[in-house]
Amino acid sequence: MGIVTAGMSALGVYLGGRVGTMFGKPASVLGGIILIGIGVIAVLDHYGIVHIV
Repeated sequence: MGIVTAGMSALGVYLGGRVGTMFGKPASVLGGIILIGIGVIAVLDHYGIVHIV
C-alpha cells in the first residue's frame, strides 16, 4: 500500500508540474476553489447540514 501511495504521489507531483507550466495561474485558482469546496463540504457534513456517504 505504501508503494502505491508513493507512486501515486510522485505521479501527482509530476503531472501537477506539467499542468502548472501549461495553464499557470488559472490552474492554481481552480485548485484553490476545489480545495475550498472540499473544506466547505467537510464542515457541512460535520454539522449534519449535508450528509456525505
